[in-house]
Amino acid sequence: MRSKSLYFPTSSFSSVMGIEISSIAFRLLKLSYLSLFLEYTGLTAYIFLSAIFAYKLVHKRSTLNQPGVESILGAFTFPAGSAVLGSRLIIAGMNIPAYILFTLSLLSTIIFTIQYFYRIERVKGLYLYFMPFIAILSISVLLSRIIINNVIYSNYLIFIVISLFIIGNAGYLAVTSISARLYKEVFRITKINGFYMVYAGIGSLTAVSGLTSLHILGHDFLFKFVEKLSYMNYGYGVASSIFLTVLFMLKFKNSVMPGYTISLWGAVFPLGVLSVGSSMVWSISSIVLVKYFAYIFGITALILIIYALFQIGIIFAKNLINESG
Repeated sequence: MRSKSLYFPTSSFSSVMGIEISSIAFRLLKLSYLSLFLEYTGLTAYIFLSAIFAYKLVHKRSTLNQPGVESILGAFTFPAGSAVLGSRLIIAGMNIPAYILFTLSLLSTIIFTIQYFYRIERVKGLYLYFMPFIAILSISVLLSRIIINNVIYSNYLIFIVISLFIIGNAGYLAVTSISARLYKEVFRITKINGFYMVYAGIGSLTAVSGLTSLHILGHDFLFKFVEKLSYMNYGYGVASSIFLTVLFMLKFKNSVMPGYTISLWGAVFPLGVLSVGSSMVWSISSIVLVKYFAYIFGITALILIIYALFQIGIIFAKNLINESG
């Protein structure tokens, strides 16, 4: 009998997104050692997954020539993961790797966008439509950090950051509106999986993108607009996380919760970015409740990371035992 095989879908880089955003979250919570551990765990996962997909690209081109729309949308986790990893590295002072990751994330986003419009069609999981905008917002955050760390206050670069922020917001509002109209189809309890947490995560990601960009904006109308919109998006993210948690609890009660799947990583990133968003809002507003949210979301993300890594270890072990037997 063959054990559960190791499968690496194009959305595999969601693991890097989740681990690295959690690393940033714990750094903001001043848990440095835990943050450092997650930083290098995510970097290891990024190198490992990049090697696997590079191998597939070179030696198994037939499996990548005609990717489906879901695979293309899932592939946006690569530029998003690259951008989140880049943000973590630039926080750690590793500027050159961050520049390389910024270039990779930008170019791959353009390539995947062209691929998507070439094969545009509807997919079953509407949450997948968030992926291009998550990549765009993640690039916006990384570019803001590059500008801040290098004190490069170029109007051209600031325009790009704000443009990415606006595009990300417009996309997230559009997909959310469509999902609300198709509520009964989209949010059936038996369909819910980890990726659905993206409905909460993207709200907080837009807030993180906006609040990070405030450091490069003057105190004018645009500053106030981005600030207020970011607070609204953060509030939406927290409210959505509560709503989705209730659905997850109902699903668990009905005994239809799955074991380890790639969708677990889909839940980690939203929880991590909610923790980061909470820390940023707390640093500005000093609202104690928001501070607790930062810890709750961060610890929950960490629990899922540990569980997912444990399950992956079991799968690896079973495959090695079967191969040796």
